[in-house]
Amino acid sequence: MTYSIEVCINENSSSVFLNFERISEEFRIVRHCRFQCIGWVLSAVAQVEAEVQNGATWVNPEESVKALMRFPVIPEYLARKLIASGSQSEQFSLVWDFLSDAEKNEAITVNFDYFHNFWPGFQLYATAISLQIANTQQLDELKKKCERLNDEVQRSLTIRAPILSMPDESFTPIAPINHIGNKRFHSDSTDREVVYESPPRALCEDAEDPEDPEDIPF
Repeated sequence: MTYSIEVCINENSSSVFLNFERISEEFRIVRHCRFQCIGWVLSAVAQVEAEVQNGATWVNPEESVKALMRFPVIPEYLARKLIASGSQSEQFSLVWDFLSDAEKNEAITVNFDYFHNFWPGFQLYATAISLQIANTQQLDELKKKCERLNDEVQRSLTIRAPILSMPDESFTPIAPINHIGNKRFHSDSTDREVVYESPPRALCEDAEDPEDPEDIPF
């Protein structure tokens, strides 16, 4: 068993747990393609989200954050953003923007006749990209020949500028997620609710005021 989903129901509420033990042995693609490995974890999360929509509270979302960090080996900030997101399109954008060009190429060249796809609709997307690449291959070869004729200054202008926003994310991870629920079972709202853990209280809050006149020596 690679992961398990447990739903506990009592008279007034219900809770859902998702625990991962190891990476999938049934779907080989998750061991070879990082993109599909992330999709595999999120496919299990989607099953839990269905329970949340029915009123259950997901009490251990951080276990899925750890699974994303452990199996496809992605940064903590990205793993937590994926779990906090309730939108599959947003999850796709976050993952696709994070992948390297080589990993994107690997993702779109998977033969889905033999391997499972964990991203609904991605097969059509991959086919469209593959056709576009095939149609522009000659143009790309011509562009490369032209680039070889450029002098050193011109080539330096074509160097891609580094993305400055991505490193900042790794230094500012959002707080751990305490639980995920649905407000419509507790109020008039129908919004999905992500509750984060409260930050620890500052150590100085319980300390005595250093400006207290009683503490000032004479």
